[in-house]
Amino acid sequence: MKGEKSMLGGISQLMIIRFYPLFLKGLWVTIEISFYSFFIALLFALFIVFMRISKNITLKLIGNFLIQLSRNTPLLVSLVWVYYALPVITGISLGAIIASIIAIALQSAGYQAEVYRAGIESVHRDQIWAAKALGMSPFLLMRRIVLPQAIRRIIPPTINVFCTTLKCNR
Repeated sequence: MKGEKSMLGGISQLMIIRFYPLFLKGLWVTIEISFYSFFIALLFALFIVFMRISKNITLKLIGNFLIQLSRNTPLLVSLVWVYYALPVITGISLGAIIASIIAIALQSAGYQAEVYRAGIESVHRDQIWAAKALGMSPFLLMRRIVLPQAIRRIIPPTINVFCTTLKCNR
């Protein structure tokens, strides 16, 4: 357009003002997708990490496979599989937003599971041995000894995973 001042990459200020409502709507959709997919990833990662730290070798292998699959698959491939292949396999048709939430959640879950695992394994072994010596059950040991210490160490990398999840939605 003639007479408009050019800002970045040929986008004029008048275009930004004219399409401002669309930019806000796109921003809101991005934030929604990020929060939903991150919440689902947190829950799915918790499920995966308990499989990964299990003493059952089958569960451990399945957990390791899920982590490696989600971390080593490009997001675009996950999006294509969830949006196009999943309806063919299951017969359930998904909308674009739901498919993107699921794909991004699966992608983030692998990274978040590794964050959980690292936080749990960072608790010193002597404290675990002391709790076992006191006769604590594995559930009680996890709830009272391991998780309170691990949560402090998990929070900063979890914020990093959320930032990555937010960047996946650009």
